[in-house]
Amino acid sequence: MLIIAFAGQACSRKSGPYVKLDGKYYSEKDLEKENPERYRQIRSNYESRIKSALESFVAGKIFELGAKEKGLKNRQEYFRSIEKEVIPPTEEEIKTYYDGLDATHNWKQKPFDTVRGQLVSYLRGQKVSALVQQDRSRLEKKYGYKVGPPPKREKIDIQGEPLIVDSGKSKPEVTVVEFSGFECPFCKRVQATTEKIREKYKGKIHWVLKDHPLRINRIDAHLTSNCIHQQSSEKFLAFFGKVFSPTVGREVFEKDKLRELATSFSLDMERYDACLKDPAVAQEIRKDHAEGKAAGVKGVPHFFINGKPISGAQPFHVFDKSIQEEL
Repeated sequence: MLIIAFAGQACSRKSGPYVKLDGKYYSEKDLEKENPERYRQIRSNYESRIKSALESFVAGKIFELGAKEKGLKNRQEYFRSIEKEVIPPTEEEIKTYYDGLDATHNWKQKPFDTVRGQLVSYLRGQKVSALVQQDRSRLEKKYGYKVGPPPKREKIDIQGEPLIVDSGKSKPEVTVVEFSGFECPFCKRVQATTEKIREKYKGKIHWVLKDHPLRINRIDAHLTSNCIHQQSSEKFLAFFGKVFSPTVGREVFEKDKLRELATSFSLDMERYDACLKDPAVAQEIRKDHAEGKAAGVKGVPHFFINGKPISGAQPFHVFDKSIQEEL
């Protein structure tokens, strides 16, 4: 009997990690049994990382199919062929982009002629990315791209939360819930993409914002956001657009700058100041943060499309595909 038990333990050790204590071996099954919540988190994180790795791996296969269609050798040649299709930005496009930059932007602090080359490279890169994503969507549809298994749908409380887009319907076809932190650089980066999605599906989607600050002990920007929203949804949208603008620097999150920005919206400042001091407002932000964590938000930005999660600053086609599936 002892030999059989030892053999079983040896097999168990070979199949995965273990810890030995007082002659007993503890394995994954013990963790699952005695600490199911911790085990669920670990498995969820593992499966998410495997799925992400698979998506990255298969992305290369997608472009190899694109290369094959064009009679090219590999995906490197495919990308070069896309680059050749791009029409260089016009002088008007370059100047318009430069003029639209915030005064604090590094490029705007230099004469136009000295940064023109960088502007051309950037704008050209944007055009290449747009063409690649457009062709990727076509290839995915043609070759039946699918990611599985379907994620679990989460129920998110959106009552009273700020709306970035209102579908105008009591029961919208699609509700997108965005967990964001105003000081998060990836949350800012994804806004150019999500703005295009919101425009494309205007009238069909609700887009709701939930607070998920990067640091729960630093919530000044989120307090400002909530207190502006209390007075005006339109002024909240103006604040949202301002702090997430790619041309605005991190200095906007300093307390005096936030107050300066709030003042610029012609608010009732007495009511605004009372709101900032109201512990219920800070508690609401912490509630959003906790709700996000419970729903599996490990980092921001994180989105739920009719309860289905999308993690990170994903490209246009990821949001587009998910919304199309819901419609």
